[in-house]
Amino acid sequence: MDAAIGVAFQELFTAVMYVGRRAAKFKSILKKIESTLNRVTPMIEENENLGRNLDISQGETEMFISRFTEARKVVLKCRKVQWWNFCMRFYYAQKLMELHDSLLEFAQIYAPVDTWRNSRRSLAMLNEINSRMGRTGTMGGMGEASGFLRRCGVPKAPDFVVGFKEPLQMLKARLLKDKEQLVVLSAPGGWGKTTLAKLLCHDHESKEKFKSNIFFFTFSNEPNLEVIVGKLFQRRGYTVAESDFPTEEDAFNQLERMLKETGSDPILLVLDDVWSGSEDHIMRFKFRIPNSQILVTSRLVFPEFSTSTYRLESLKDKDAWDLFHHWAFPNGNSSIPDYVVNKH
Repeated sequence: MDAAIGVAFQELFTAVMYVGRRAAKFKSILKKIESTLNRVTPMIEENENLGRNLDISQGETEMFISRFTEARKVVLKCRKVQWWNFCMRFYYAQKLMELHDSLLEFAQIYAPVDTWRNSRRSLAMLNEINSRMGRTGTMGGMGEASGFLRRCGVPKAPDFVVGFKEPLQMLKARLLKDKEQLVVLSAPGGWGKTTLAKLLCHDHESKEKFKSNIFFFTFSNEPNLEVIVGKLFQRRGYTVAESDFPTEEDAFNQLERMLKETGSDPILLVLDDVWSGSEDHIMRFKFRIPNSQILVTSRLVFPEFSTSTYRLESLKDKDAWDLFHHWAFPNGNSSIPDYVVNKH
């Protein structure tokens, strides 16, 4: 991993520990963030010590550095928030929750890419495997592949969630009952799109229908489609090499052929944080993965998918207050009247 990412990560870690010991009003959530950072640290250090190259693009590197740098600024600002300024405490509590979620995604989705990409370099061409080995066991055996995929599965949903019961039922109705192939979940940043997507993936009805075929990928502004297609191959028990997919088009051709040959159980594909310019990518997944249903989350409303869009509304006043109360007063000790939050 690029050394610059490690530097930005360490600066964030230092800021979290520094503020966490001085800002009692955010102690609970900062403690969770510190715990998550401790989990990520060995991944960062291992890659730097071994001098590994993840083949991460310049754009991806800059994205990670930018996110860590912006997160550090948010954490440092928390120390300046006065105890009596409940509106700002609520605002920064939400920001810290978003930071914690993004760190979990980094740990559970991006970090394991190192292991996978290094493993892929030693494997044969997928076309040769199809004819020579058929559906193999693992990278060596299916057990290893399954273990890898579990690490790259759906990120854990937050422990405390309010206000998502109705939106979750709406999404389930459209994807599970009405069987819409594509649903775009749209809302401004920080409104809970990713949280709602995680809740859908962990819902028992979703698991009952899709079983182990639930995939969660963070798209952002520079999606790596070869990585996404490769993981779909691995779930089917194939080993793949980096050279198997010289182009994005070839990756989709291979995927479409494989799914038709093996038969496709229902698939739920979540594409999280989709940016402008990715409409063609979405269309590829929609038309070239048989028996699949796709949930896209985005801050945008795509004109091409207007009839497939579900607009997530902001939290109701009571839910917003409950969320603020949970993070600002973890011990439940508060006598602040509701009008303080409503005024904000």
